[in-house]
Amino acid sequence: PINPLIIQAYLFYESGKELEAIQALNQILKQFDDRDPYTLIFLGNIYYSLAIDTRGKGDKEKLNKAVELYFHALELDKYNSMAAVGLCNCLAEYNYVDKSLEIYKTITETLEDNHNAFVNESLLYMNEKKYEKASIILNKVLKKIFNNRNPTIENLLAKCYIEIKEFKKANRIIKNLMMRYPDNIGYKYNYGILLIAKSDEILLKTERK
Repeated sequence: PINPLIIQAYLFYESGKELEAIQALNQILKQFDDRDPYTLIFLGNIYYSLAIDTRGKGDKEKLNKAVELYFHALELDKYNSMAAVGLCNCLAEYNYVDKSLEIYKTITETLEDNHNAFVNESLLYMNEKKYEKASIILNKVLKKIFNNRNPTIENLLAKCYIEIKEFKKANRIIKNLMMRYPDNIGYKYNYGILLIAKSDEILLKTERK
């Protein structure tokens, strides 16, 4: 009976009904199996997501709950990369960036197809304004796992290129995304950001034509 309840929890979560999803997952842990790592991880992911929604309000209760669930999952399955990635995300929220990066690197070196760990590692570097390092990681995962086509990763890579002033590369990526997804206003917005960055570079010159 666990699988239908997990599916039910997933449908609740996708519909924005987080509390109902939590209830369904807690039902699994109480009535059927309190040692199912994937139920624990899913529950941890929901609490992590709720913690992100209330970030900056000084309430760490949901984040603490997510950490507790990820740790429990790792106690049951110490090589579970999903639990490890979840824990890394929480560590980053607590500002333990170096420790978080250390675990991400362990995951990516061990499981080269775990794109979540790669992407999250690059996001940490972007947050630290180390855009060149982030771009190297994103390029690697984009080519190796997604055959150069993943809009989320392409968009992040374009943002890195804008920050390190590699405007031609950013321009190529964003124009390609706009052609493939003409209704996505996010890519148009990022193209505007790119044009501003290019303009600033010209306008800040002491001599210009």
